[in-house]
Amino acid sequence: LPRSTVVSEIEVDEDYLIGDLNIQLSITHTYTSYLDAYLISPDGQRVELFSSVGGSDDHFDRTVIDDDVGENITRARPPFRGTFQPSALVRRQPGLNQFRGKNLKGVWQLMIRGSRSDRSGILHGWALLVKPDREAVNQLGEVEQRLQSNAKPEDERGDRMEEAQRERRFGDR
Repeated sequence: LPRSTVVSEIEVDEDYLIGDLNIQLSITHTYTSYLDAYLISPDGQRVELFSSVGGSDDHFDRTVIDDDVGENITRARPPFRGTFQPSALVRRQPGLNQFRGKNLKGVWQLMIRGSRSDRSGILHGWALLVKPDREAVNQLGEVEQRLQSNAKPEDERGDRMEEAQRERRFGDR
C-alpha cells in the first residue's frame, strides 16, 4: 500500500435488511498512522473506519470495527487486536449503525489509503459481519406463518427463524 489507494470489494447477493453490521480486517503495515480506511456501501455512503491511528507501530490483526462495543480505535495502540469503535464516532460522523434497516445486497468496498511512499503493507483480508434486522425477520416469520397455515410443525418454523437471525460473514479475502 505505498502512497496509493487500494479498493477491495465484496459482492453480497443475499437480499435482506441489516440489523447490525461490523467489519473485520487484517493488514500488515509498518507504520499504521500512514493509513486511512473507509467502508463504502452499495449506495455510496462512506464510513471512516480509522485515520492516522497507531503512530509508528504495526498491523491490524483480525481487527473488528463495531460501533456498539470496545474502545475507540483512536485511543488504542497497535497491533490492533480485538474490537474497536470506528474513528468516525470520535469525529461525530455517522458510523456503521447508519446501515441499520438498509438492504445488504450489492457491492461493498473497503478503501485503504496510504499517505507515504516509503512504507508498504498488505491487506490480507476483510469481511462484513452482519446480523439481519430482527423486526424484518419477525415480520417475515409472521407472513410465513399465515401462508403455511400450520403446514409445518412449530419447531421447524422456530428453527428457520433462529437461522434467519444468526450473524453472517461475507468476504474473508
